[in-house]
Amino acid sequence: MPINDNNNSSSVGIVTHSLIAINIAVFVFISLPLMHTQATSNLPFWSHFVNSIESGGNALPALSEISAYAVYCFHYGFQPGDPKITTLFGSIFLHSNIWHLASNVLFLWVFGNNIEQYLGRFWFVTVYIIGGVFASLFFMQFVPGSMKPFIGASGAISCLLGCYYLLFGGNTVKVYFFVFPFIVNFFILPCRMFMGFYLLADNIYPFIVSGSADTEMAHASHIGGFLFGLIIIAVHLKWKNYCGQNRQYRSI
Repeated sequence: MPINDNNNSSSVGIVTHSLIAINIAVFVFISLPLMHTQATSNLPFWSHFVNSIESGGNALPALSEISAYAVYCFHYGFQPGDPKITTLFGSIFLHSNIWHLASNVLFLWVFGNNIEQYLGRFWFVTVYIIGGVFASLFFMQFVPGSMKPFIGASGAISCLLGCYYLLFGGNTVKVYFFVFPFIVNFFILPCRMFMGFYLLADNIYPFIVSGSADTEMAHASHIGGFLFGLIIIAVHLKWKNYCGQNRQYRSI
């Protein structure tokens, strides 16, 4: 897990901190209470939940085993078999548990501020949201008929990592490394080595080994988000270089 990086930013990442606050607030005030509330057949989205489970060829669990949050996620989470604009955006701010939220918030905290200062607040949040949407659509290509809801900011975070890879590739990252039960170490790694490990070992390898994209961890969305970040920054840098050359040429 990353702890910190070279802080190239000379300003406070207002949008970065705002996104962190929004994700935490949604989890604390919406997700967490619903996780500890048992579902009932009177919930507003109950029929959609039942239809999604049954259309996926699964048996409906016992009512005592279903939380209200599960029903909520089947309505607001992104379902590749029933894609909607609202769920494409809304699913980015939902998380399955505290560890899911914590890992995404940590990555956003470590890497977001540098990218925000470089892109500016408007383009930073635009790239974050569109990157999350692209990650979901990329994931959908591998499980087009799945009704299992996809939630989390991981695709958007992966997009930022792709941006960071090209913009701040010369930076280093302090990494916390833990091996069960008690071996703990900190390492300073080159940014691109860390992110290459994240992409290859944490996502591409398990995606290939699992033989399916329809797993608990949506590795395909992480890969799609990272690729989108690489592409958008590569295009930006190419355009920036082109404009710089043209300005120079016109001034001669």
